[in-house]
Parts: sequence; C-alpha cells; structure tokens
Amino acid sequence: MTNHLEIKEELFKLEQDFTLFQNEKCIVKIFKQSFALPVLRGDETVGYVFHGKGELVIDALIETSKGTIGKPIERLIETPFIMIAPTEKIKN
Repeated sequence: MTNHLEIKEELFKLEQDFTLFQNEKCIVKIFKQSFALPVLRGDETVGYVFHGKGELVIDALIETSKGTIGKPIERLIETPFIMIAPTEKIKN
C-alpha cells in the first residue's frame, strides 16, 4: 500500500447539509451546494477536499479545580479543507 495521496478530479456537489463529524465536544458540518473532491491512497478513497460553506462547533470548556475555563467556539467554514476519515456515508 502506498502512502502517496492524490486528489481525484471527479467533482461532487452536495445536495443536502451533511454532518462530517460529531462527538460530545465537536461538530463539523458542510452545507448543501458545497463541492467535494475525493482524496485517494492508491485505489482507496480515504477522505475528501471540501470547498463551500460549513460550520465548526467546539465545546472548549474545561473543568479545573479552580472552576471552568474556556468558552464554546462556533465558526463558519468558508475556506477549502481536507478531511481524512471513513467515507462511506459521504459517498451516499
């Protein structure tokens, strides 16, 4: 298996808003009308380059012995980004 990554020239347009990642502390969403290009390692799709609008929400609060520090972060994503992760849900 190769470690070389390649961006495929097959452009996809998202037809609906999509949650790319979510856990108890973070959510990454990409909105419809955004574009995705597959990232390949050999013949396997290992992620996508996304371009369009999205949203990043992080619960950056930390409990310490002196109280809670930090704050929630919510950012609009407007620049292209790469996400390397399981891709089956995105393909559909």
